[in-house]
Amino acid sequence: MKLLRWLIYAVIFGIGAFYLFREPGQAVFVYGDWSVEMPLALFIFTVIIATLLLLGLYFGISFLIRAPRRWRVWRERRRELKVRASMEQTISLLARGEWREAEKAALKNLSGARRPELFRILASLACQGRGDFDKRDDHITQALVGANESASNTLRFSLARMRVAAGQWKDARDILDPLVNRLPDDTEALRMLIGVCERIDAWDRVGELMQTARSAGAIDKSQLHILESRYHAHIIQAATDDDALEAAWKAVPSSLHTHELVAGVYARKWIERGHEDLAEPLLRAAIDRQWSLPLVDLYGRIAGKDPVKQLSHAERWLDAHGDDPILLVAIARLCMKRSLWGQAQFHLDRCLNIAPNPEAYELLYALHKQQGEADKAEALCGIAVRNWAENSVPVNPAESPVVPL
Repeated sequence: MKLLRWLIYAVIFGIGAFYLFREPGQAVFVYGDWSVEMPLALFIFTVIIATLLLLGLYFGISFLIRAPRRWRVWRERRRELKVRASMEQTISLLARGEWREAEKAALKNLSGARRPELFRILASLACQGRGDFDKRDDHITQALVGANESASNTLRFSLARMRVAAGQWKDARDILDPLVNRLPDDTEALRMLIGVCERIDAWDRVGELMQTARSAGAIDKSQLHILESRYHAHIIQAATDDDALEAAWKAVPSSLHTHELVAGVYARKWIERGHEDLAEPLLRAAIDRQWSLPLVDLYGRIAGKDPVKQLSHAERWLDAHGDDPILLVAIARLCMKRSLWGQAQFHLDRCLNIAPNPEAYELLYALHKQQGEADKAEALCGIAVRNWAENSVPVNPAESPVVPL
């Protein structure tokens, strides 16, 4: 297209030149008694030259006027490129664990950065990496001087996160508490503060923050459910008498009454106070709602108000979990409490056929001793030793906050 356009221009210019030189003509200028006469070609050439000179003068003046601004823009761009290169170098050094070099690189172009607090944060991370926590805090303190509100909040949140990473839970809370009070909509700070308060067992504060988190929608329902279960479990665990224990239980939402953690801790507290009959129906309901091996194990260790009903209910679970060693051992315990030695041995033998289990061996040894079968008891000890020598990884109950009896 450009070539075609220039060809058209050339043709037009050629045609005009042809007619101009064929019939040159005259250009006459008259002013009063004065008159100027010149060839038309010379006049056209003079006009073109004058136009080019005026355009050159215009663009020259424009360039001189804009030169200072363009100089500032160039310097600003050069400075930004330099700062960006410094940040990339600092991040690269941090990734390689070269902490001292990273700190130097972060502070190198600090004065020229638009957001110097970011370089202070990088320098703090470098100090954190080499364990110099005092200097880390000094960098943040210096950055806070003269920082606006947004930068100040960013710096404080970054320092809190670094303190959490370093396990300085109480120091992190000292920053996060006022930060959350000042910025109640900052969901990330709120979640971090909840985690910190859990770490330092500040459960009263966790309870307050849960209400804030629920109102702000800072935590999704599943995570909030887990957090509530831990909170109420700790409140129940902290109860020192029956009245406090009942008050803590009444404060638990009904949806958590059969939660594994909450129900397990509550039942354990009653067991410690000698009220196993109160713990039995609670454990039964919790297990019926959600299968839990720790609660099953605990259920087999307690004596409910109605031992017959307790054993009968436990045996119903065999329909869905008949090959579970923990359940078989729990039922064997309940049978032994009622002196049902044959049934107890049946369940223990079935358990040992599935996998070696130390508690099954222990109960079976006690059963043989109870029945005066010392030879069988001693033979069982030999079998247990051989099995455990061949199977170095035992089958144990799943981990749980419920401490077995």
